[in-house]
Amino acid sequence: MKAQETTFEQLVSGAKQFRVPLYQRPYSWTPKEWAPLWRSICEQADAIADNDQGPGHFLGSVVLAPAPGFSSGSQAWIVVDGQQRLTTMSLLLCALRDRARIQDARHAQYIHEDFLINRREQGDGELKVLPTQLDRAEFRACVRGEPLAGGAGNIGEAYRFFQEKLEEYDDPEDPYDLNRIEKAITRRLEIVEISAGRDDNAHRIFESLNNTGRSLDQADLLRNYLFMLLPTRGDAVYEQLWLPMQERLGSSGLELLGWLDLVLRGQASVRRDDVYRAQQSRLRALESNRDEAGIEKEIAELARRAALLDVIQRPKQEHHPDVRAGLRRLAAWDATTTYPVLLSALDRRDQGTASHEEVVEVIAILESFLVRRMVCGVATNNLNRVLNGAPAEIATGPIADKLRAYLSKERHYWADDDTLRKAIRERNFYWAGRGPQRQFVLRRLEESFDHKEPVDWLRAKLTIEHVMPQTLSQTWRRDLEELVPAGQSIKDAHTALVHGLGNLTLSGYNGELGNKPFAQKRTQLRDSGLAMNHRIADSEAWGPAQILARADDLATRAIKLWPGPIARPAEPPVEGPKWRMLRQALAALPAGTWTSYSHLAELIGSSQVAVGRYLGSNAVRNGWRVLRADGSIAAGFKWAEPGRKDDPRDVLTAEGVTFIDGKADPKQQMWPIELADALGMDTDVAPVPVASDEDAEAAFWDALTADEPADEAAPELRKVLATWQEHGGELRYATGDEVHVYLCWDAGRAVAPWVIYPGSYYGEVLFNQLKKWPPFDRPELREEFRQRCNKIDGMTMPAAKIDFVPWFSLDLIEEAGAAEAACDALTWFLHLVSEGNDDAQLPSGVVPRSRSESSLMAVETVHGGLG
Repeated sequence: MKAQETTFEQLVSGAKQFRVPLYQRPYSWTPKEWAPLWRSICEQADAIADNDQGPGHFLGSVVLAPAPGFSSGSQAWIVVDGQQRLTTMSLLLCALRDRARIQDARHAQYIHEDFLINRREQGDGELKVLPTQLDRAEFRACVRGEPLAGGAGNIGEAYRFFQEKLEEYDDPEDPYDLNRIEKAITRRLEIVEISAGRDDNAHRIFESLNNTGRSLDQADLLRNYLFMLLPTRGDAVYEQLWLPMQERLGSSGLELLGWLDLVLRGQASVRRDDVYRAQQSRLRALESNRDEAGIEKEIAELARRAALLDVIQRPKQEHHPDVRAGLRRLAAWDATTTYPVLLSALDRRDQGTASHEEVVEVIAILESFLVRRMVCGVATNNLNRVLNGAPAEIATGPIADKLRAYLSKERHYWADDDTLRKAIRERNFYWAGRGPQRQFVLRRLEESFDHKEPVDWLRAKLTIEHVMPQTLSQTWRRDLEELVPAGQSIKDAHTALVHGLGNLTLSGYNGELGNKPFAQKRTQLRDSGLAMNHRIADSEAWGPAQILARADDLATRAIKLWPGPIARPAEPPVEGPKWRMLRQALAALPAGTWTSYSHLAELIGSSQVAVGRYLGSNAVRNGWRVLRADGSIAAGFKWAEPGRKDDPRDVLTAEGVTFIDGKADPKQQMWPIELADALGMDTDVAPVPVASDEDAEAAFWDALTADEPADEAAPELRKVLATWQEHGGELRYATGDEVHVYLCWDAGRAVAPWVIYPGSYYGEVLFNQLKKWPPFDRPELREEFRQRCNKIDGMTMPAAKIDFVPWFSLDLIEEAGAAEAACDALTWFLHLVSEGNDDAQLPSGVVPRSRSESSLMAVETVHGGLG
């Protein structure tokens, strides 16, 4: 075997094919792997922009073995290890090619021909990377740009993930940003290529590679290096300095400390995975001089800063009450990006060059910077870079004044008062940031009211409540008729305002409030312990005028709570965050699905008319997948691309959308919350409850029997629920906007394949939650479950929805024979997740390892199990 360091560009250059063998598992990377890879690529692109010639990002190794040859003198290699990396890089380049095509067709062609295909080959020989058979069709569609590219499963999801990230990253004012991303991918990701000989046993090599121990992390490498330089003082320094620091922070904390230490020393662009090499380079002179005293001094300085980092991570150790309170707020925000600034501020205080009061002001500035950006929908792309550059700016002089001036600079995007006020009136706040951050904003706003006694936030179990509910009842519609301004429909008013901050509050009675009429909500809000709820209860009605008035009041409070940047000259107008979100949502929309103007409007906090106007005047990827609410193509639809005249219905049909009487199948429609999920937004979806609600159980059966005698109500559905329980499943009843029941399996991890809503008489299949749990993290098993559910006569759950939440009418279950098919599908599900059950009828292509292993371990595809 021989090994050499290479890049993706060098690896795939020339006519080569990298074949993934049958013993490899199917493609299995998820956002857990894609997200850090994307961050590393962006860091490398930034380094190129800064003309930084430092080291690239180490991607890992690729182990190859010669394969039988392939026409035209091309080389063929078996991918013994590294198929996940090669497949991911190829999918990322597919997404980049398709994004670049909008701006530069020649650049797109270069990416396609140099990195994705062998131009002289045909059929599968054309593909530079050839995945296992299970992934091949989906991968081929992405490489060839076929209509089904970006469909269901991990391959399609990866392609859509990178499409959405590129949409977010691409700056219209920077014509070279995508070019830098391409160079970062192909030239700055370091790969170790290990080539086996023709007579080597590739499968044995693979097994040995995948049975190695834990590799050393950056902290291990740094420790080993430092103590190698202390031959006489090592034991004492370890006991007195290093061990207490290690016990205080742990291994990951030490790695973080090593990185922060470099940032505070002016190396703002250093990457976390390069801490060891950067520290080693910094200490080279001490190593050359064999200066043990100097090395000990460096370790002592690390130990001093370790104590400060420990205070940041555990604020209760801070002795000054106002500093402690501020650190706790940033900890509640999970503001790890602020660590370089916080450590710099505490470091200066520790050395006597900054006061407690200045540190308090620094914390307040950081809180305002983060909150205003989140509320206004500012992308987080440059956040690390901006904050990592701050320590150099505040190393001397008045620390708070310098930080405010630095963060107020152009393109640091600290929203001013007018921008903040506009965002609070117009933006969808309910899916902004992360759930704890949304709670943080509402909690801080509540604290701005006068309180006779403080709220015990630790004991209060509060959730975010929509005052005007997400689902409008007939009573709400009737009440809104008199409140909606002339010229605006109830639907448009609801879509634009329902998720806005003016319509949201905190409550401990979310399940009880639901979509009750406002008159009933007022009573409970008046009894609330929160002052903001009393203000809402003072209103006699709740419609657009009241919501916007409350938004304005909250904006005034927010401006006072979080003072903004130093006034600066007006910046050139840029595309608003809501339109960037629309573009990202459409980039993430799976092939074989569609959405509506109203759903996009709800996602971004706009109106159907504004969405239609924007799509009609801008070239937006997948814009043809946006239809009217009934699934018809808008009468005024026109392609934004010059010269394009093909029928959008033909395009949608080729992608897998079914049309019935000229209208797209509503089962293939992507709803607002699914669009948010596709973007990776934190949608606060309630988890499967840990226990059943007795009151909800009674309400469920009351709703099911509302229109007919109890013994005659939904008899087939009753059979399905009874069968579920007979085979070991549980029924867990819950409330919300509507009472519902989860068909739940609990083996220490509550998993529910179905949820039933008797009032609206429909059910949902929770693929979005199933995909998080083995064995249904495997798309082929979700697909098998979908097909089994579709054996219910009339059930047509689309394949593109196996990552989302397809719905079905309970009327289907009530048809003759439907209960039997439903029971078969659900029983199969239970057998598959029931540990120790060997009698499950496994899906085609799935085999058990042995009769002695549990079914959770036994579910292993013919193509999987290794790698």
